[in-house]
Amino acid sequence: RRVVAGPGSMGVFRGRDLAFFDVPVAPAQPGIGRRPLPGPWKDPSVTRTLALSAPAKINLFLEILGRRPDGYHTLSTLFQQVSLGDRLSVTPSPRPGISLSCSDPSVPVDGRNLVVRAAELFSGRPLPPGLRFRLTKRVPAGAGLGGGSADAAAALRLLWEMSGGSSERFPAGRFLPVTRRLGADVSFFFKG
Repeated sequence: RRVVAGPGSMGVFRGRDLAFFDVPVAPAQPGIGRRPLPGPWKDPSVTRTLALSAPAKINLFLEILGRRPDGYHTLSTLFQQVSLGDRLSVTPSPRPGISLSCSDPSVPVDGRNLVVRAAELFSGRPLPPGLRFRLTKRVPAGAGLGGGSADAAAALRLLWEMSGGSSERFPAGRFLPVTRRLGADVSFFFKG
């Protein structure tokens, strides 16, 4: 399958490794239906962690079609997801803010990292006041394997679930505007 890499490019889903986060649901009330209760992160003693693998990709084919006015290139490429991947986890925290730790000391853990940027751009659903991400790097940084983009996609999936969304019904299309701001191949990692 040929995929044109650009903002919002998509691929074919191959599978994922996901840990689930339980969100308590209030009983139905007349005229209201079921609604999520305040998250377990309201209790500082609750520290449930969600984890997800973030498989890398390789380019089986890559052709540069031209340069765009914004300085980026228009590409024609064929991506293939591979078994090599990073591992990302997130734990709710009562302490406000987003923090990231990483097993590779050469990887930035501030706003230059796509995991942090993805978390900053996630909106529209309730989240705990603080988020602690832990990234176990297995994909070499800067190797052209899409490790950072895969990590950003994993962060968005984890936050979707942490906010009460269904892992089976992840709305990839809803996050296309966010992925466009993060990188051309981020959306590929929603499907693989």
